[in-house]
Amino acid sequence: MSSPLRIPPGVDFAFEKRVNAVLESAKPDYDRLPELRTELMEHLRQRWREGIEKNLSTEAAEEQALELFGDPEAIGKSLREVWWRRLLFYRRCRAERFLIMVSCSVWATYCLYFGETDYQRLSKELQQAVIEYRYASFMNATFALLSLILISHKLRLNSRPLRWLYGLRHCLWIFLFSYGLNIFLMPLIYFGDQCIPFLPQDWIWWQKMIIFLSIFLSCALGGACLLKEVKDTISIIRKGHCKK
Repeated sequence: MSSPLRIPPGVDFAFEKRVNAVLESAKPDYDRLPELRTELMEHLRQRWREGIEKNLSTEAAEEQALELFGDPEAIGKSLREVWWRRLLFYRRCRAERFLIMVSCSVWATYCLYFGETDYQRLSKELQQAVIEYRYASFMNATFALLSLILISHKLRLNSRPLRWLYGLRHCLWIFLFSYGLNIFLMPLIYFGDQCIPFLPQDWIWWQKMIIFLSIFLSCALGGACLLKEVKDTISIIRKGHCKK
C-alpha cells in the first residue's frame, strides 16, 4: 500500500518548474547546483505534506506550498552571490575570467600610453615601439589563456611517446608567468621615466592619478582572475595524478 504522503508526479513537476526558476535567477556554481536544487525541492515537498496533513486536497496543498515558497525571482536574487565572488570563485564564470584577463591587459596597456597628443610628437621608432607593445600585451594575454586550456585539459593517449610529447604542454607555464609579470610591472612602469612623457604635459597630479588607478585596478582584476585559473589548473593536475 503506497504512503498517502507520496508526492504525485504532477505536483513534483510543478515544484521542479518553480525551483528551476529560482536557480535561473540565483545562478549558483556547478558544484552547488545539485545541493541547492535538492534543498529547495525538499522545502516545497515538506510544505505540501503539511497541507495534506491539514486535510487539504492535492491541488490545494500544491497551491499553498507554492504560495508559501514565495516569488522565485526574489528568492533567486537573495541566493545570488555578489558579482565579484561569482567572477573570482565560480567555475561557470571561466569564460568571463578569460575575457577579463584579455580586456584588463589591453586596457592597462592603452592607459599606460594614454597621451595621444604627446604620442604624435614622438619619433617614428618610439611610435612603432608603442604599437608593438600594445600588440604584444594582447598576444601575451591570449597565449596565457590558450596555455591554461591546454595545461588543464587531459587527453587519454595510449601511446607512450604521444603521452610524453603531450606532457611537454607544461612548458606553457612560462606564458602564464609572463602574463602575471606583465600586469604586475605595468603600474610600476607608469611612474618610470619612459612612461610619464607619454602623458599630456599640461595634466595635473589628480589626472595622472586617475590613469594610475585605472591601470592598477585593471591589473589587479586581471591578476586575481589569473590566480583563480592557476589554482584550478593545479587542482586538476593533482586530481589526475591521484587517479593514477
